[in-house]
Amino acid sequence: MADAAQTKRNRFLKGEITLDEALDMTPTQLAALFHTGHALVEQGRLAEARMIFEGLAVLDSGNALVHAMLGVIFHKLGRPASAVGEYNQAQALLPGDIQSLVNRGEIFLKHGLLEKAAADLRLAVSRDPDCRHPAANRARLLLGLLKEAVETAEQRGLDAVTEAKKRFDLQLGNPRG
Repeated sequence: MADAAQTKRNRFLKGEITLDEALDMTPTQLAALFHTGHALVEQGRLAEARMIFEGLAVLDSGNALVHAMLGVIFHKLGRPASAVGEYNQAQALLPGDIQSLVNRGEIFLKHGLLEKAAADLRLAVSRDPDCRHPAANRARLLLGLLKEAVETAEQRGLDAVTEAKKRFDLQLGNPRG
């Protein structure tokens, strides 16, 4: 018994197996942890959810959804750089993840990185030609608002930028501006 455990540890240290395999965790157990963490996010219990998802990121580092959820958590915690890093990881693992693109695009928007935001939002829209994905539809709305804000600023000058930003922040759910 001890020899089998040592063999697993050695295989893990050599990179031959993942940590979840070394610990004999089943996919069902990993899924249960994921769902528990997701429920905690929904309840606003972000510190607890963060611990679960950071653990899952170690156990199942190749799972794009784990990194996407960490992005959500960091975004809600007001840590945009960490959120973008997690969304980048999610995109590297699952380039078709529309939600991560839109979430990252929203962070870029909130921080005035308009070209990066537009690139993410356009890519999300392009991955949903049938207009069925809610996040891609949000990207369509945000692109329209971004276009309107830029046009307003061009037509009416710098004073209009402040007004457009207030409207834009309200649409993004940031009423303080």
